[in-house]
Amino acid sequence: MINTLPVRAGIEPGEQLVPWLTRLQERQTAAREHEHLPLTEVQAGSGVASGTALFDSVLIFENYPVDTAARPDGLRLHTVDGDVVETTNYPLAVTVYPDERLTFRFAYDPDLFDEATVERTAARLEQLLTSAAHRPLSPLRALDWLTAEEERELLAAARAPRPRPPTARSSTCSPRRPPVPPRRPR
Repeated sequence: MINTLPVRAGIEPGEQLVPWLTRLQERQTAAREHEHLPLTEVQAGSGVASGTALFDSVLIFENYPVDTAARPDGLRLHTVDGDVVETTNYPLAVTVYPDERLTFRFAYDPDLFDEATVERTAARLEQLLTSAAHRPLSPLRALDWLTAEEERELLAAARAPRPRPPTARSSTCSPRRPPVPPRRPR
């Protein structure tokens, strides 16, 4: 059974990662009380106007049991190898597959995102999760989310000389004319 519930996650200034994740998990657990409701009813109680998308991106955790060893009842469930084309009704869908290492698959609407943007988003997610794993008690705002290359590019751009705005005394300017007095109403 697949349940989709919208999540709105606020961040308090200076909030640390682990307490924020704990609060988020508690809210998710509480939201399970409503997982049987159709999304139209969830939206009616959400404050989001009718006709407006309740969410535009989806994060999917595949938590069904995947085991290569036979279960006592003989049922086996394997992962699918190879490229599987997934369709989505959302501009961006990220699926997380648990294993020894988390695996992420990004599906996106090519009318809204190009491949390079999605690749940058994936690299930033990897950077953010790596930073979170190394500094779990850091404030959320202190976690690294830019890749090293992006950070170098931004720092270089900040140090680059900025073009000077044109001045009134430029040789390419036309001669100064006396100001035109404002029109007086008749």
